[in-house]
Amino acid sequence: MKKNIFITGVSSELLQFLISFIDLKEYNIIGLSRKLKSFPNLKIINCNINQICNYKNDLIKSDIIIHGAGLTHSYNTKDYLKINFLGTKILVDSIKKYNKKFIFISSY
Repeated sequence: MKKNIFITGVSSELLQFLISFIDLKEYNIIGLSRKLKSFPNLKIINCNINQICNYKNDLIKSDIIIHGAGLTHSYNTKDYLKINFLGTKILVDSIKKYNKKFIFISSY
């Protein structure tokens, strides 16, 4: 049976490059993105990371979470706090009781 990988920020070039190395015969990939509407062989959930109700069921069903979503190149510190800190906190708080493998990719 295939395992599920949940990837936030799947529209980034880095994460799309990472996906090219994942064996799709062994893994289903669920991607979270505000920008990307479709991607070959992936289920895409279009929403903001702070909108947990839109993706929590897929998140909980996943075996591995790769968190790469984050705001970059903005001068608005409130947006950085909302997306990069609070969005990550919402994600971690939602899965911490499920003993998931969690990979956090950050540019800072």
